[in-house]
Amino acid sequence: GGGDGWGDHTDDKHFDSGDSNHFDKISQSYARELKLIDLVFVIATIPRTYELDTTYDSKHSAFVDKTFTKVSDLVSLAWRALETMFLHNSANEDYFARKKNWITITISLVSDPIGAAVAFGKLINNNADLLRTYVSRPIIQEFKNLIKRKGLQSRLLSFFATICTCKEKAILSNQEAVLTELWLDEASRNQTLFTILENNDMTKATKITSLLQPVPEIFLGKECVSEGFKEVLLDWSSIDFLSDFKIDGKSKCSVQQLCWVLEPELLCEATTGKKWDDVQKGFAPILDSDGNVLGMSPENIEFNQRWDLAQYFKIQLDLFSALCFGRSYASIDALSKAIPFQVLVALAISKNLPRSIREASVRVIHRLYVDRYPHSPHCGRPALPDLIWKTDELRKIELATKAARTEEGAFPSFSLPSDNDLNKSTDPFYSITSHTKFFLLRCLIQGVFDDFGGIQEYSPSQRPANGLVCSVINLLSDLMSFGFFSTKDKIDLACRPMNRLLDGRTDVVPYEGSGNNALQNYGGKDTKRRKASLSQNKVTPIVAGGGGGGS
Repeated sequence: GGGDGWGDHTDDKHFDSGDSNHFDKISQSYARELKLIDLVFVIATIPRTYELDTTYDSKHSAFVDKTFTKVSDLVSLAWRALETMFLHNSANEDYFARKKNWITITISLVSDPIGAAVAFGKLINNNADLLRTYVSRPIIQEFKNLIKRKGLQSRLLSFFATICTCKEKAILSNQEAVLTELWLDEASRNQTLFTILENNDMTKATKITSLLQPVPEIFLGKECVSEGFKEVLLDWSSIDFLSDFKIDGKSKCSVQQLCWVLEPELLCEATTGKKWDDVQKGFAPILDSDGNVLGMSPENIEFNQRWDLAQYFKIQLDLFSALCFGRSYASIDALSKAIPFQVLVALAISKNLPRSIREASVRVIHRLYVDRYPHSPHCGRPALPDLIWKTDELRKIELATKAARTEEGAFPSFSLPSDNDLNKSTDPFYSITSHTKFFLLRCLIQGVFDDFGGIQEYSPSQRPANGLVCSVINLLSDLMSFGFFSTKDKIDLACRPMNRLLDGRTDVVPYEGSGNNALQNYGGKDTKRRKASLSQNKVTPIVAGGGGGGS
């Protein structure tokens, strides 16, 4: 159930190719040269050509216009085809842009969930010239107003995240424009974004069950180790469009209560106390006396609404990370005041949340708290010294010795001089100036790797899990570069399980006819889940001990 936003079921439900990044440049060239793009665009713009009403009734998951309903799947498929035709192909992107009024027509169709909004976002995301030409403050304001009028649709919110970057580079002007329109404008923020809160009821706090040893004296979020992480809540009471939407009679609930629907097979029973199979029985449609379908059951309508809102919250987290990408300090300063470090860690470590939410939370931690001043790649850029001190106490440490494995500072590590002004800061983020600052993130990384046990499933249903792994690895990469892994043992502990995951020879794929838990490896033999062994699989670790051959 569910689609790509509040009432966006047509965007994703029927035409998911399995890999949104799959494209073929030769086929793309044929599509352009044979005018196939022109033909598909004609199909995609049928609603405008024939003046069809594309208004979507989110509560009943149906288009209002019965005539358009008959062709809605075809129109959505046409927009998906256009996305694939110009994906990562600048020649096709320019071809599309040169066509008279095509982009203007596309923009005119973004208000309803037929696929135009997503296609427009992908068209400009990879082309800096188009981004500069067609994304302006009026366009940003129009998308903001569409959310206010049409409701919390993730396809509209994702547009803002899309325009913040291009080809893995931050677009600072767009980041600041989006920040101003959606966040600094309090009235707009209250109408378009969930408010993230902490529950002060400590009886619902979650304590960390396993910590890496030894536990350092000082680190960010240390109070959460003894007291536990407070429950994270979402509040939508200020959003007029959701005035009728309640969970347990309230316009506020925990993230788990809202978002479990993104992975119901895993989280339904833990959250609701009911088995997912039993919950699905309530989704049967309402029938008349002759057996004709009258509509969806109230349980199904509520589930779809909750799915749409959960997906919107996930896109909201994606937007936060996009706003901060590339060390955009205006966004970092504004968001860090509203979203504490421990809140994001609580979301990232929780096994009772969908992995897509955990992945998005890890990315926000990365951009909002890790990739920023005073952290520098390689523990600071090389520079000519202003002063030189001579000492006779230098000593050599062999990497294979115990000192290198356990002694703090044996490897380059993050630190600031004692006379640095940040030491006087009242903000713990700045005043903690040692390499143990992100101890909780080390625990998070280790926990995610250990949960997989060296095995990944090769299946479209495992995209959230794979996304979580990728976000954690990216975080790990920067933490190492910034000097927060100061000994060989710490690096070994993180890298060895990562090697097993990335190796691929222990990946498994589900096969039909043997139940959900049946897995098969690529060699054709049945296998059960087990923790992979480096020695059994002959994998050379990144950091080899003693006489190993790794690097």
